[in-house]
Amino acid sequence: MKKGQFYIFTAFVLIGAVAALIPRQVDIKPPRTILNDVADNYKAEAPRVINTAIWNGTNLTPVFRQFTTEFMGYVQDRDTSIGMAYAFVDTETHVGNHFSADIRLGDGSTITSGGFLTVPKNDSLIMEVYGRNYTFDTSQAYSYSAVFRVQKGQNVEVKIVR
Repeated sequence: MKKGQFYIFTAFVLIGAVAALIPRQVDIKPPRTILNDVADNYKAEAPRVINTAIWNGTNLTPVFRQFTTEFMGYVQDRDTSIGMAYAFVDTETHVGNHFSADIRLGDGSTITSGGFLTVPKNDSLIMEVYGRNYTFDTSQAYSYSAVFRVQKGQNVEVKIVR
């Protein structure tokens, strides 16, 4: 081995050793929860259901209701502590309850667990879920909003989808 080759080889070894000793930056992200995954999945799939129904010229209300019922059936097969309530707007506001408890609307109506109610379309809808009020913008047709909730012991996690 020639003298120049030795220096080049030594330089590579030293650079490799120094690079191995330098700590790498590690990004620590908060852990994903199943509720975040469920809510994000619903947020991604709901517009596809609406667009497909509009494209096919079908009645949106039963299509969206069936989609949400099947979606929550799938979710609750995996974790029964997850519940949700939603509002879907076309010419009226359609509200569904997939919680194990009743929910109340701002007009005083009550929707039992598994229930569904159609109310006149307004600019907003107040939904009381487990003692907390959530206000949703219902002024635009073909829009939806949902509140997801999971309780494990004393820990309660809520996710809003709009």
